[in-house]
Amino acid sequence: MALGGAYNVDSGYADAIFYHPALVAGATGFGLDLQTWSGQATSASASAATSWYGGSVAIGLQTLQYGGSAAVGGTVLPAGEDVLFDVGTPATSERVASLAYARSFFGLRFGVTGKLVEERVDRARQSAGAFDVGVARGVGPVTLAATAANLGQDLNFASGDAQLPSRFTLGAGVRPRPVGPLDVGMSAQVGRRDDGEAVAGMGVQVGYWPMVGRTFVGRVGIQRVPEGDGSPFTFGLAYWGDDLVLEWAYRSFGALGEGTQRFGIRWR
Repeated sequence: MALGGAYNVDSGYADAIFYHPALVAGATGFGLDLQTWSGQATSASASAATSWYGGSVAIGLQTLQYGGSAAVGGTVLPAGEDVLFDVGTPATSERVASLAYARSFFGLRFGVTGKLVEERVDRARQSAGAFDVGVARGVGPVTLAATAANLGQDLNFASGDAQLPSRFTLGAGVRPRPVGPLDVGMSAQVGRRDDGEAVAGMGVQVGYWPMVGRTFVGRVGIQRVPEGDGSPFTFGLAYWGDDLVLEWAYRSFGALGEGTQRFGIRWR
């Protein structure tokens, strides 16, 4: 989030299951994330990954609760983060359980994620299956990853269907390189949503390590905003310990004090 929405493809974290399933190959550890939108909505996620049967396996759980107003087929769905500020519509919650497997073949990493998606709008509840597929490869200091996500069934409510938000994403990242006393890395991505809208973003992270195993990181990013009042600029901080990682990111939505914050903690 702090990197303009571009996932850090070289992180090796288990939360790759939510962004690029091919990057689950080699991922380890456990992580928790919490995100809030000015008190109007809250999301949480948990992920874990380990090596398994010649590759890597990961599990993920996500939940989102909000009261937005983007009606799709009679249901309430967020067309973008800004809509989460609107109130007065039925309370909505979403849950996703994911299981991914990835491994390397001939210098390429391949991954697939199976998902069970559940949405509750007021008293109505529907569930559907979906899946993500992806491939990744390292080219020198650059890692490339391509993913097709949220492929599957629509949610069928009595008042109409709610289409899953399929997306196609190409991500790239440069491993942190020493620049004087600092380590500098970059991430970028471009994606296409199911409505045909292209979304791109990129970011830079700068790390300073006064001692081995203790790195303090600053991040800034910029992303295209196709609609709404969200700021195109993002920023955040992180701390990398021996096995512990702490992260924070922020994005403004224009009005003073309104924005979204995300907090993360991980064990590597």
